[in-house]
Amino acid sequence: MKHGKTPTVAQKILIAGYKHRSKNLNPDNWMVVKNLPDELVIKNRNSNSIIHIAIDRKRCPYKGN
Repeated sequence: MKHGKTPTVAQKILIAGYKHRSKNLNPDNWMVVKNLPDELVIKNRNSNSIIHIAIDRKRCPYKGN
C-alpha cells in the first residue's frame, strides 16, 4: 500500500481544477503519492482509489520539483 502526503497549496489548486467523471475533485479528500515532472499521482483518503493527473508545465502555474 502506498502512503501519501498532504498536498501543497499549488497541488491543491491543480487537484481542484481537475475534472474527474464531470466533477471537480475536493483536495481535502486526496493525498499525493507521486510528484513526477509530467504527472501527479493522487490517492483518495477514503476509497484508496488512485488517479493520475497529467501536468502541462507550460499552462500550469504549479512548477513541481
